[in-house]
Amino acid sequence: MASLLTQAIMNNPKPGFDKNGDPVLFYKAGEFPSASDPEFEVPKEARQVYRTNELPFLLRLIAPFNKRIGLPYNITAYTSAHAAKLVLLIPVLAVLLPLMRFLPTAYAWNVRRRLLYWYRQLKALERSLDSGGAQYDLAAHQAEIERIDSHVRRLRVPLYFSWQLYDLRGHIDLVRHRLAASPQEMRMAAE
Repeated sequence: MASLLTQAIMNNPKPGFDKNGDPVLFYKAGEFPSASDPEFEVPKEARQVYRTNELPFLLRLIAPFNKRIGLPYNITAYTSAHAAKLVLLIPVLAVLLPLMRFLPTAYAWNVRRRLLYWYRQLKALERSLDSGGAQYDLAAHQAEIERIDSHVRRLRVPLYFSWQLYDLRGHIDLVRHRLAASPQEMRMAAE
């Protein structure tokens, strides 16, 4: 921003006094403002404009383009002032873009992991039913199937994975029906 203002001042000098003799802000070219002003520190960008009498290369390059597409000047000035830092974004983007391709896979894995946890719980319950014998406790098994079912019903998954959730709920119902069958029928089915 300082470089643009400096160029405007240098290319549009005004005399030190107007027609009535009142002082004006801008003096003759080279008098004020100048790169060697003892009272105010001159920014580095302004010194460059004083030295070359042109805007910085990047500002000359992107300002017309940004104006054409309708971007405000502050974006152009920021880009010009921080161009060296923005160039550092290229290696950062080179690392982040492949990672961004990994995010959907990681998200899908996380959703499936939550569903598989409940499948493992259901499989453990089913193994316990299959073992039968002295370990068979109908009340404990029913409480376990209800615990699994209540957790699965509260489980929120994206629409894309809803078929897997409904499959899990269907399998819970299969185990529940199997549990509701008499213990003798279960033993006969196991044999």
